[in-house]
Amino acid sequence: FPYTTLFRSIPLPGYRLNRMTSELSILGIVGLLVTLTVAARSLTALATRTPEAAAPLPGDLVALLLFAPAVLILGLRDLFDGTTILAAQAFLGARLLHLVAIGPRLRWLRGLTGGLSSLAILWLYLVPILLHGDL
Repeated sequence: FPYTTLFRSIPLPGYRLNRMTSELSILGIVGLLVTLTVAARSLTALATRTPEAAAPLPGDLVALLLFAPAVLILGLRDLFDGTTILAAQAFLGARLLHLVAIGPRLRWLRGLTGGLSSLAILWLYLVPILLHGDL
């Protein structure tokens, strides 16, 4: 297919062909996790016929909408390092724990995991400024 070979032959600065970094992989996992959660809640709403079960997941969606641009910005600027993979892993772990902590007795854990994921996202946005002097 000539169209693909034409564009594969053009060298782009900082572009590596077929390279998926850990941070981008985690972004994909988090997106899948949010999608599966929304799907599970929708199926629960259909089965139980309760509107409460179909309520949107603003915390999960907001977390994904904040996480995705940070990872994409870092990827486009080629600024991934050990601290960014640690922050991405902390974010993923916090969101997984957040899902497990669904229940009235575990509200403290949901608050803790929400705070941890927010700190991880904040770090991803601050990496270009603090470590690389780049905005």
